[in-house]
Amino acid sequence: MHYSLISLFLLATGCQTTPDNLVIADGIGSDHAPNSAIYGGYAPDEYKHDSVVALHKIAGNSLYQDPFCTGTLITEDVVLTAAHCVSDGYSTNSPQSLAIYVGNNPSVDLMSNYHLVSEVVAHSEYNASDISNDIALIRLQTPIYGATTTAPLPPSQGFVTSDMGKPVNFAGFGYDENRDAGVKQQVDLNLGGFGCAVYGCTSYTDPYTTISYAQTMGQGPCSGDSGGPMFIDRGAVVYVGGVTSFGDASCITYGVSTRVDAYADFIKDFTGDTVVDDTSTVTSTTTPEESEESEESEGSAAPVSDCAGYDDHYVGTIQEAGAYLVAPEDYYLSNGWGDHQAKLTGPTDADFDLFLYKYTNSGWQVVNSSTSATSEETINASHGSGYFIWLVESYSGTGEFTLCVTTP
Repeated sequence: MHYSLISLFLLATGCQTTPDNLVIADGIGSDHAPNSAIYGGYAPDEYKHDSVVALHKIAGNSLYQDPFCTGTLITEDVVLTAAHCVSDGYSTNSPQSLAIYVGNNPSVDLMSNYHLVSEVVAHSEYNASDISNDIALIRLQTPIYGATTTAPLPPSQGFVTSDMGKPVNFAGFGYDENRDAGVKQQVDLNLGGFGCAVYGCTSYTDPYTTISYAQTMGQGPCSGDSGGPMFIDRGAVVYVGGVTSFGDASCITYGVSTRVDAYADFIKDFTGDTVVDDTSTVTSTTTPEESEESEESEGSAAPVSDCAGYDDHYVGTIQEAGAYLVAPEDYYLSNGWGDHQAKLTGPTDADFDLFLYKYTNSGWQVVNSSTSATSEETINASHGSGYFIWLVESYSGTGEFTLCVTTP
């Protein structure tokens, strides 16, 4: 029986102790334009919104309460945001001048839920004059495990023509239409076109790097929501497809987002792995017949696994001892009481363990585990409604595994 280090990490909040006796100060504390709104927005109501974070200014020993921008947690220690949030086109904010807030309302719990920053990088070709290449990345001093979720980035194809007119979701911490500041809100709008292609948008923007939308009915993001995500649903997975960039001055006609898929290399260079179109995570939900035709993976091969009697299966490769992968890539939702069944088959010369996590108010919690001294593990458990993930962890060894699953 092994006790998982991952389970310890996921129970941690990742918050740092208060440096230099920081105290809360009113306002945004920066030269950025005053926050505007996600006008006509609603309270966050989906799991994906947990990945939306706020950017706060630190000056001296003051931590300013109101966010000046928004971002999205894309790994445990990397936040995706807009370049104009952290750069004036000539210089970039120092890490010491920023804090990242995880939660829904910093006026309630900022001091206990802020995270310090170790690195800030705006895209090298960001142009403040025409707001091109408006994308940036922030690295946290300490990873955030379990306090929130990370949002996956889109595969290499990004947006396609058939996406136009489809709904997308925006989230951010800007003021609302009542001028109430800094509370996370979200709203659905429809995609308009590549580049600045909707009514009222007269600026030229590169259609390969930007995408636009109409802000009708007094709804949509504005300046305080800059850097926040445009979520797009790809069926089983919700991706961060865009980063809120700019719009009309009144924030009631149109908006433009930076396309995340256009900056895959920039993101990969910073994160150090393949976050976009990730081939190191569990990516296969093919049939057993299709899986048998796939190429062999590096490392020890898993024995052929019979998934007869299970509804679905995933194939993944763990590339170093102590690493872990989750399946599916995001999470799955159970709408009522039901049985969660899984069978793991891994390399014969490795020891892989299997965990079932459920999302609670305290973050992701292990609710079932199978941790024998082999890579053959099974879980059969009944649970009520909620969000769940399967996690495969290498106690020792590397290689390919097959995870057969049946979920409610």
